[in-house]
Order: sequence, then C-alpha cells, then structure tokens
Amino acid sequence: MKIKALFSCLLLYSMLFVSGQNFNKTDFFEADMALLQNDYEKAQKTYEKLLRSEPDNPNLNFLNGLCLMNIVGRKKESIEFLKKAAPFASTDYKYGSPKETNAPLEVLKYYAIASKLENNIPKAIELLNQYISLLGKDQDEIELANQLIESCYTAQKMQENPVYYTKTDLGSSLISDKSKQYPVVNHDETMLFYSVKGKYNKDDIYYSEKISGIWSEPVKITTYIGVKGECYPSSVSFDNERIYLTVKTGISSDIYYTFQKNKRWQKMIRLDKPVNGKDWDSDACESPDGRELYFVSDRKDGYGGMDIYRSEKDEKGKWEKPENLGDKINTKRNEIMPVINYDGTKLFFKSEGHENIGGYDIFYSVRTGSNEWETPVNIGYPLNTFDDDMYYMPSGNGSYAYVAMSDPAYDGNYNLYYLEILQDDPYKRYKITGQIAFQDGSTDFTSTNIEVISTETHDKIFSVVPDETDGNFSFELGKGNYMINFIAPEYNTYTHMVDFSSGYSEDYYYIYPFLEKTVPDIEEIAAAITPIEEKSEIVEPESTLIEEYESTDETAYESVVESVASETVTYDDIPDTEPVYDYENGKYTIQLMASVQRVEPDELNNSLNIEIQKGKDEYYRYVTGVYKTLTEAESAKNEIIRTKYKTAFIRYYNLEEYLNTPVRPTTYTIQVMALKREIALTAMNSLSDVKVSCGEDQIYRYTTGEYASLAAARNELKNVIQKGYKTAFIKATSDISNY
Repeated sequence: MKIKALFSCLLLYSMLFVSGQNFNKTDFFEADMALLQNDYEKAQKTYEKLLRSEPDNPNLNFLNGLCLMNIVGRKKESIEFLKKAAPFASTDYKYGSPKETNAPLEVLKYYAIASKLENNIPKAIELLNQYISLLGKDQDEIELANQLIESCYTAQKMQENPVYYTKTDLGSSLISDKSKQYPVVNHDETMLFYSVKGKYNKDDIYYSEKISGIWSEPVKITTYIGVKGECYPSSVSFDNERIYLTVKTGISSDIYYTFQKNKRWQKMIRLDKPVNGKDWDSDACESPDGRELYFVSDRKDGYGGMDIYRSEKDEKGKWEKPENLGDKINTKRNEIMPVINYDGTKLFFKSEGHENIGGYDIFYSVRTGSNEWETPVNIGYPLNTFDDDMYYMPSGNGSYAYVAMSDPAYDGNYNLYYLEILQDDPYKRYKITGQIAFQDGSTDFTSTNIEVISTETHDKIFSVVPDETDGNFSFELGKGNYMINFIAPEYNTYTHMVDFSSGYSEDYYYIYPFLEKTVPDIEEIAAAITPIEEKSEIVEPESTLIEEYESTDETAYESVVESVASETVTYDDIPDTEPVYDYENGKYTIQLMASVQRVEPDELNNSLNIEIQKGKDEYYRYVTGVYKTLTEAESAKNEIIRTKYKTAFIRYYNLEEYLNTPVRPTTYTIQVMALKREIALTAMNSLSDVKVSCGEDQIYRYTTGEYASLAAARNELKNVIQKGYKTAFIKATSDISNY
C-alpha cells in the first residue's frame, strides 16, 4: 500500500517535536523513519513496544494498525488498533509528532478496508461515507473513497455468484514455515521460481524442477544470480532461456534477467533503455514469439500510478520505445504484473481499478488487434479477495493457476498451491422432491421404496421411503449421474434418470412418478400353466418373438422424437415400441399372447372376446378383433396396452399368412432408442459397440451389440436395462434398414 504522500513531511516533523509523551521519543522517531522507508515489520515492532506504555494512545494505535495493514498475513490484526483510533480522527493531525494524541482522517479509510477484510461490508461503507463527509475539498481522496464504496457493492454482487476451484499443494518439498511469494512457472509447467523474504529485507530466490510429475527440492539461487536486496521473479520466457526479475532499489525498481550456462544460473543483467528508465520499471513478460515485452512503469505519459507498457523487438534484437497499452487496460490507479497466455491472445494483470472488489484484483483482457484490447474482466470471487491478490500466476488459458496462499498450519505463512478453476460448484447439493401416485388410486405407501443408483459405478447410493400418508418425498443428491427407481409391490417400477454431472442451474429438481399395476408377461403365464418337466419356455418361434416389441404408434412416437431439442436424451420419455412393419394388405388382428398349453379365454379377459388360434407349430395364440385398416387396429391395440397386455402387437389375422411372412433372423441386436435427429454417440458412453442406422423413414435407430442367438441377446438386455435404458428391446438385425 502506498503511503509516501501520507508521510512526505515526516522527517521535518520528526525534528520539530521531541517532547511531550511518556514513551521513548527516540524509539518513536526510529519507528517513523522505518515507516517512511516502507520497512513495516521493523516499524510495527517498535510501535507495539511503545503501546505498552500508552495502550490507549490513538496515534500509536493508528500507526501500529497501519503497519499491520502492510505486513503479509497480518492485515486482519490491524482492526483492533484502527478501531481504537477511529473515534479520534482529526483534520488537525500532525504527522511525525510524538506529542500527537489524535489520528489522521485516513484512519477511517484504513478502518473501512480492515472491516471489509472481515467481510463487514456495511461497516466499511458507513466508515467511508463518514470519511467523505470530513474531507472537505480534497477531490482526489473523495474520488478514491467513492471508488472504495463502489468496490464494496461489487464485492457483494460477486459473492452471490462465486467462482469455484480445487486447491492442491505442490508437494512436501515445497511446504515449509517460510513464507513464499511471487510464484512463477514456465509455459509447460516444468520450472518454478519464487521468492522468500530473508533477513534485513533481503529476498532469496528459489528454483524447482518438475521431474516425473513431482517438484524437486528447491534450490536457492540468490548468490548465483547476484541478488543483494529486494527482488522477485516476474516471468519465464516461452523458450525457457530467460528468467525476468524485478529488483527494487529504494523507491524505484528495474527489470533484470538471468539465464543458465552449463546448467548454472548466471549473474542478473539489467535491461537497457528504453525499457528501464529513471522511474519505476518492473514485472517484465515476453510474448510467446519473443518479439514483444510487456512491463510496468510509472512514466509521465501514463494514466496515473503504475501502467502496463509494451515494447517490440527490432530487426537487430533491440527493444524499441515502449507504448502504453491504453485506457482499456490502464486506469488512474495501479496496474501491475502482466502475464500473456500461450498464444498471445489473453493478457492477465493485477489492478486497483476497473470493476474491483478490494486491493489489487486479478483481471484478464482479450486481444483484438496489435495493441487493442477488450474491456478487462474480473476473474471473480473468491479467487479475488478483499485484500491485495498479488501472488497469482495463471497457466494455460487461465483455467489453472499457481498461487501463494496463507497456510494456517504454518502460522499464516504463505505456501504454494495449484488451482483448477471449475465451471460450477463441485459441492453443490440438489434437492429432489415430488409425490408418488398409483394408477389405481391407492393411497397406501407403506411398502413403497425409493432407490438411488449411480449410473457411473452401478452401485446403490442409498434408499429412502416416501411419506406414508401422501407419498411425498424429498432427498438430496450431489454432482453425478443417477438412476432413481420408485418401487412398490404389485406395481411396475418407475425409473427416472437425472444428470447432475455438468451442473444444474436450479436448486430443486421435481419428479412425479406414476406407478402402474403389474401385468404378468407371456412367459410368466406360460410358466404358471406348463409342467416344469416339459421345460416350456418360448411362447413364440424366435422369428416372431421380436414382434412383441414392435408398434406402429407413429403419433406417440413422433411426439417424443420431435421433443428432443439437444444432445441430452431423457430415456424415460421414449416408448419401448416403434413402427417397423408396413402391412400392405389383408385384415389385421391383435395378438395378446401365446402358450404351449391352452388357456381358456375366461381365464384371461372375457371382455376382449378372445379367440384362440392353433398353428402347425403347436402354439396356441390368443387374438382379439378383426380390422380392415391399420389405423383401426392401432387404436384398439393402444387401448389394450394401456389396460393390461403390454406386449400386444398387430399381425395378420390369417395365421398361415402370419407364420409365413416373417423371415427368421440370423443375428440380433439391442435397440436403445430411435430419434428423428442424430445425436452424438458419446451420449451413450456407458454402452459399448453403439451403432446408429438411418432408414428410408429418416429415423435414427441406436443399437448396441450383435448376438448370434436370442438367449445371448436376452442376457445382455438385462445389463443394458440396469444401466438406465429401461426401454431397450431386442431386434433382428435384418429388420433394421442400413444396419
């Protein structure tokens, strides 16, 4: 934090005021001198000592709080001291005077900033408004205070839509009680540099290599490269040949670089003019092709404070006169630490301006021309905090980053971490709610169970029961893909698939299951009336069994496939039947079932006027109705399916014609779905050998596997259904156009 203006007259006042308080005046002057030199740690230790003599002195509390605000990892400690000093804010404050017992007006600003760090944003806004009311005609400070207020409202807005990320430490070799700062990696993330604050305000530079995916033990290269004071790494060139560093000298700084020779880092070399000048120059970063250099300077032609500049390399390899990146990037406040991405199209930097939430925030801007940029975008909260976010090194296109963050396990010292920026909250929970209803109107839910299965692992996650009185249910699920089964005795299981793998915008997800009465299938009836020793199993020749899964319900079919509007498919909505056969002539009937032993019609359903037909194959077939057109037959069949016989299908009424028409298939497959538009096969990534076939009817049929026998197809069908494709059915490959 800059305080040069605040203490510009400190030396003069220090010589004028030498008496008046109970504490040691020499200590006071030494502390103020250290503060003027930005040696906050030394100054803070002395102010803390002086406070033991006068713990309620507003001036000492302010100065101690100000120092803490500028010490990494200790800013929040400042709030108790600034709070004590704030009631004594005065327009007559005398800087550098040991006699002073009030605090300057600035205490309200710093107290507001400290309150914001504690997430007490309303208090921060209150203090800043009070500060403005006392400033009089100081337009620069009023503008700054208003910007701080605006940042409070921006912070509240960004907190409502946080950015999510995962954090991983860089391994045991890089975890220690030494506070690490300014992490820098090369573009392929195999070289890492960072700085550690040493004694007497001297920095040490460390280097680590990633070997077989593990960061090596860091090596201190301070002596090799010639660091003698404050210094930190800024960037690595894309060819890995140069490491740029910033070297501070008093109130200015310069850009240096180093390189390796014979696997040894060489002494730093200062960049010549026109990059380095008489003022502040820092934070250099090369473009991917090495033809541009981005850096920070406070030159006179800037927009205020620190600005970002760009210099191009001429034909002789010399850097040309730098140009300011313009007011799209630079503001009246400070912009620092530029980092260009791997293809030179995106610039990351830190700024106290723009749409800021506090201190230095991280922004990026997309390049649209040689030196043209889009409006910078704040990367969001909590990647940006209410504090100065200085130690953030983006990687790739910004989806990853290396960062130094405070580690509570090491007394708040900063350790290095790898961040992966996520698109949504990985820990978000979705509330599943709804009400079960039975087809027959039953209100007995005592034996009803809800089973949740992961479609990724096929494991049952948990089971819950609905409210016994009304069938209402509610439970939570995290990210993932699930199959939810609603189970009740004597009712068909209702299955619902949900996909929360890539996020879901709402907090609630509603399901209203409708459970239908169970209808025994043909094989169950046949088993019930056939002696076990006869081992009767098939109720139709294999060549016609497939037809039990067919339908010509074109209206119902089209209403489903036309509703598909994206790559996401809701399998529950797709019927398990589809039109295949085009009966050209003859009269039609509806076959309900078939069996080896005869079943009397009154044992089935007298109201359907069931007729029994027996063919040369010795099978008894149970049919109902005779229809002239398919339309009439289809209407009747749909009604029959709704009432009881789920596998009813249309066939020729003439049994001989019916038996002679089908062609015995040689292989079988499992049809998963049929749609009027093609979707990506990756939508069915839980299945193997998925094929899509499109016939003359322009229907896309999706199948999995090919089997030599019906038995083999049946065995696999169970697995397919367990994976969530409840409407899958067996089909002869010869019946699929363009298979």
